[in-house]
This record gives sequence, C-alpha cells and structure tokens, in this order.
Amino acid sequence: MVGPHWSKGWVIEDCEISHSRCSGISLGKYLQPENDNKWTVKRTKTGTQTERDAICQAQREGWTKEKIGSHIVRRCNIHDCGQTGIVGHLGGVFSIIEDNEIHHINNKQELAGAEIGGIKMHAAGRDGI
Repeated sequence: MVGPHWSKGWVIEDCEISHSRCSGISLGKYLQPENDNKWTVKRTKTGTQTERDAICQAQREGWTKEKIGSHIVRRCNIHDCGQTGIVGHLGGVFSIIEDNEIHHINNKQELAGAEIGGIKMHAAGRDGI
C-alpha cells in the first residue's frame, strides 16, 4: 500500500494502513535485474545464498547508505494485511521503525511461508556497518 521502493529518507507516520493483500508498507527490495532466481528455477543455490548474492550484487551496482534507506515509520496502525505489516530488503536499511501498532496479519492464511510476520526485514543494517 505504501512503497518508497529504492529511495532515501521517507517519513511515514500517523497513518492507518489496512487490508493490503500482501504488505502494508514495503521499504524496498533490490530488483536484481540479472538474477534468474537460481534457487527456484535451477535449485543450485539455497535461499540463504541467493540472499547473500543479492546483497553483494546491490553493493557492486551502487547501493550505499547515502543513497538508499534511512526511512522513518512511526505511530502507524497497520492491520489486516495478508503477508506482512512492514517488509523490506536493503531498501529499509538504517530505518527507524517505532511506536507502531501492527496486528491481524495473515489472519485469512491466504499466504504461507517464512515471509509472514508483523515486520520482516532482510539486510536491514545498523549504524557502523
């Protein structure tokens, strides 16, 4: 419903976000335009290794703390979403997520797997990295 994608410094606060089929807020995933998804297509790499590869590829192609992430998600009521309340992959790096109410996620159980959660962040980072 809200997706800053591959951007820098969005402030998302005091919102009510609900009834998304998938995620309420998506703080961005690296597209990996040259990745043919070796795990699901060829079964040659595990999901974890594919994730590591995505991070290395993003860094080679210009991802930096100065260009991407550092969003603020604050005081939002996020509910009744299908997969996650807040999700991110590298695009959510160095973000502040605080004082949100996240509830009733995946109640209909239309989606399954490891990606279900109130907050799901991949490669979120922290200061000093």
